[in-house]
Amino acid sequence: MFNIEIVKHGQTPDYTLSEIIRLKSLAWNYSLEKQMLWISEHISESDMHCLLSENGINVAYLNLIDLKIYIDRVCYDAYGIGNVCSAVRGKGYGTTLMNFVNHYIIEKQRIGILLCKIQLVNFYNRSNWLLVPHSKLQCDFDLANIEMMIYNYKSSYQEVRYIGSSF
Repeated sequence: MFNIEIVKHGQTPDYTLSEIIRLKSLAWNYSLEKQMLWISEHISESDMHCLLSENGINVAYLNLIDLKIYIDRVCYDAYGIGNVCSAVRGKGYGTTLMNFVNHYIIEKQRIGILLCKIQLVNFYNRSNWLLVPHSKLQCDFDLANIEMMIYNYKSSYQEVRYIGSSF
C-alpha cells in the first residue's frame, strides 16, 4: 500500500530529513555533509519534500521548489520538480510519485517545470511532461547537458524564461 507525504521544508523533522538523504544517496553518491549543505543552499522554508512510502518504508522522493516562470513575458506561479529518486528502479515508484505530483500541480493551479538529463526525457514524457526546446528557453545557468520540461501549460509559446538557480 502506497502513502505519499508532502511536508514544507521549514516543518520537516530531522528523522524525515535523514530519510530524504538516505534516498538521495542511493541515486547520487554524496556524503551526508554534502547532502545537508546542498539542502541548506537550495531548499527554502516554503519548498516542499514529497515522500512515497510502501508498507511504511520510504521508497521514493522528490522536492517541489516554489518559483516563478515567465512564459512569453507573463509571470506564472510554478513548482520546480527536483531530485526525483527511487530506492529501486523499475518498480514504478517514480511514476507513482510523478503522477501524484501532476495532480497536485493541477490542484494548486500552477505550472510544473523540471530539469533533467536527456536520457530521462522519455521517463517524464510518459507522465505527460513536455520538452521545452533550447531555442525557446532562457535560463541564468548553463544548459549544456540539461533539458527543461514543462507540465500543465496548454498553449503554445515563443519563450520560457526561468530566473533562478538550478534545482
